[in-house]
Amino acid sequence: MKMKEKTFTVLGIILMLLGMGSTARAQEVSVTASVDRQRVSVDESLTLTVAVSGGNVQGMSQPTLPPLDGFDVMGTSSSSNISWINGRVSMTQEYRYTLMPRSVGAFTIDPVEVRVGRKTVRTEPVQVEVVQGTGTKPPAGRSAPGGQRSPPEAQPSGRAQGNIFITTEVDKHKAYVGEQLVLTFTYYSRLSLWNAPQYTPPETPGFWVEQLSRDERARRVVIEGRVFEMQQIKTALFPTSSGKHVISPAYLEYSTGRGFFSRGQARRLRTDPIEIEVLPLPAKGKPSDFSGAVGKYTLSTKADKASVARGDPISLEVILSGSGNINTVGNLNVPDLKGFKVYEPEIEKSSSRAGDRIRGKKVFRYALIPEREGTLWIKPFTFSCFDPGAKAYKTLKTKAQRITVTPGQAEELSAAGYGLTREEIQLVGEDIRFIKPAVGKLRDQSGVLYRSGGFWLMQLIPLVAGIGAFFLKRHREKMAGDVAYVRRRRAKGEARRRLKRARQLLKEHNSGTFYGEIHRALTQFIGDKLNVPAASLMRDEIAEAFAARDIEDGVTDRIGEIFHHCDAARFAPGSLSDEDMKNLLDDAETLIGRLEKML
Repeated sequence: MKMKEKTFTVLGIILMLLGMGSTARAQEVSVTASVDRQRVSVDESLTLTVAVSGGNVQGMSQPTLPPLDGFDVMGTSSSSNISWINGRVSMTQEYRYTLMPRSVGAFTIDPVEVRVGRKTVRTEPVQVEVVQGTGTKPPAGRSAPGGQRSPPEAQPSGRAQGNIFITTEVDKHKAYVGEQLVLTFTYYSRLSLWNAPQYTPPETPGFWVEQLSRDERARRVVIEGRVFEMQQIKTALFPTSSGKHVISPAYLEYSTGRGFFSRGQARRLRTDPIEIEVLPLPAKGKPSDFSGAVGKYTLSTKADKASVARGDPISLEVILSGSGNINTVGNLNVPDLKGFKVYEPEIEKSSSRAGDRIRGKKVFRYALIPEREGTLWIKPFTFSCFDPGAKAYKTLKTKAQRITVTPGQAEELSAAGYGLTREEIQLVGEDIRFIKPAVGKLRDQSGVLYRSGGFWLMQLIPLVAGIGAFFLKRHREKMAGDVAYVRRRRAKGEARRRLKRARQLLKEHNSGTFYGEIHRALTQFIGDKLNVPAASLMRDEIAEAFAARDIEDGVTDRIGEIFHHCDAARFAPGSLSDEDMKNLLDDAETLIGRLEKML
């Protein structure tokens, strides 16, 4: 009995010591939070380090970060260290978070929590001051109004003292509705970066956007005696409404000092916003047939023949061409073409880039059938547009064309037949060979044709063709003048094209571009369906638009989840497996199919 009591006493002492050891370990663990600097510019990153130290940090939970208002988490890393001092083991686990400020101001990073056994240990709050950075601070010297900066070669300033800087500029700050502006983003660098920088274009609400050019290779330029590599991206903007419009900042993210044993320091540059004053088209002098075309255009006609037999067709091309947004150009004013039967035109539209200008051509092909002999005239076609260079409306007019119509072939044969002699007529009669000289029995077929179903079916063909031509004409008119209609029509096709591209990128294991295609496919599809700029779509705007259309919240939540995965993969490449990427692509395809029925 005494032996058993002794055994129980020893076990109790051992358990008590283990508990004390465990408690001691929990008490010995310390958690601290610190930043590599407490004053940082808005275009630079800082590192938040959470260190867990103690005799045994194995099995501790990972830190739980508080809401980081004013910062974006650009990346994470961790490391551990074990030391043996005077027979005691000391372990330190560090978690590092790369943070990018969103705006200027004083911020407090609230305590970080770490679970240690049954206890939760909290760090002290950390104070950080974010100041104006070199990438957003206007340089000393001359500055153009509205946020535009003068070219570096013409502006002696301190900004060229840095190794990397960016600018956005427009060729004009005041324009008419529909008048083209050129937005130029320029990237200057003197550094060889580990990875290519990530460019985020500015948001351009209130503008129709067309890509002009993008430098594939850098050009060398000398600025204030220093050599820089320069690349530019040019975009054509067409204002769609009058008033004050603001082009938001463009962003460039890059890393410096990166090597095999360091992640480098993430930095972000941004340009200044640019304000554009868009003037309404003047009411004075506006032609009654003006349909909204803005630009510098010419109008011409070309007929394939000037002399034709009666009943033979003439192909007439009316060509409208010039600089401007050809997508917003409507139809021509067709004159009264007396003596001709006129068919609906075939319309061909094309656009091209001539330097920094968008040019377009719209060809109307008419088929004309002369209905009488003699001299007929194709009267002038007219078209009204607003020329922003001249600040005036212009009515373009083609030249009248004369068409000589001769008698048709059948009439010439008939007239020639009246001049035959009796002998020639007898000769013609001898040449005739009857197909069926023996008539045989004739059957009365009166009334059979109109009683057949096929006869009445053939009568419906012109009616169906007329209805089809009417709707085809309406469709073409909408495609020519209704921007919202065009965007809705092309939305699904554009989304399929981007998703097909994403599927190819998945096969190539190109995860970085893959998530960009998924994100653009969704935002562009929703933007086209709602007729709003895709670049300005955020989750709140999508939720508000969907709520107005009674679309269930689950769809909005799913879109937010896909956007979250795309953003997370952008800042932490490789965080999702190929299977996760495939599931994300399938979800995006399914979601776009559902939205096609809802919007």
